[in-house]
Amino acid sequence: MRFVKKRCKELECLDAKMRRSKVCYRGKSSIQWRKGNRTSVVEMNQNSFIDKVYSLFTSHFSLKKAAFTLAEVLITLGIIGVVAAMTMPSLIQNYQEKATVTKLKKCYSLVSQAYVSILNDEGGSDTLQAGDDLEMMEKFGKYLKYQKTCGRNKGCFPNVTYKSVTGNGYSKWEDDTTDRSRAILTDGTLIMFNKSAMWRGNEGNYLYAQIYVDINGFKGPNQLGRDFFYFYINPEKIVPAGAKALEEKNEDQKFTKNCIQQNGYACAAWVIYNENMDYLHCKDLSWDGKHSCKEKSSK
Repeated sequence: MRFVKKRCKELECLDAKMRRSKVCYRGKSSIQWRKGNRTSVVEMNQNSFIDKVYSLFTSHFSLKKAAFTLAEVLITLGIIGVVAAMTMPSLIQNYQEKATVTKLKKCYSLVSQAYVSILNDEGGSDTLQAGDDLEMMEKFGKYLKYQKTCGRNKGCFPNVTYKSVTGNGYSKWEDDTTDRSRAILTDGTLIMFNKSAMWRGNEGNYLYAQIYVDINGFKGPNQLGRDFFYFYINPEKIVPAGAKALEEKNEDQKFTKNCIQQNGYACAAWVIYNENMDYLHCKDLSWDGKHSCKEKSSK
């Protein structure tokens, strides 16, 4: 009976805020309930359900909750920082490579469409083959949108030495003003036309010119196989450097030789057709074997 009365008084105390002229508050070891001049005290036990009571100063329950120590917080933040430091470089690299794939495919599509238009309007490639690099730049300019043309003069390429895919110095295109005409597209892509790159194979004048593109514009890394790529022109279409069809005709066009191992000018086809730049990360790729680092070797 005494226990029941005690619980009833505790419940009345909890409900005190809902009643007019009643105040319920919590002391160090007791709950006091006051109405008028009458006061009753309910002693609290350690395991009493009054651990959850109304606060004098808030309208919600005050709960006893355990908190993390400063040391625990610092350790947790340290672990998060280590994990971020390990994963962020890889995530950034993957993002940059995917962006390069998208840019190069777009550039290749624009140049290819322009060439198809030239062939249709000119009745074939004879006029392009007969002209020089300046005429080629002008004819492509009818279908590609230039924001600036430099011809053989400086101003359309950065004044730096481009590196090979392996990191060695390759060429300073800005200083080569003899037989390469240059322009800048409206999207910032740098483009260069080279008519001196003639390749006569068993089928005659199979490749008669080159187009170089820097898809990052004046930004870095200014490196073959990363932001600088080659396209070749044959009488029918634009062919990205390093394509399997070119490998069969010219040793220098082999992907394994001049993309993975040496200069890097035979990487464009791999990026466009396989949509990755895994040649930067593993060396056992080939057109007849693995097409990405994730694939298992066929050997």
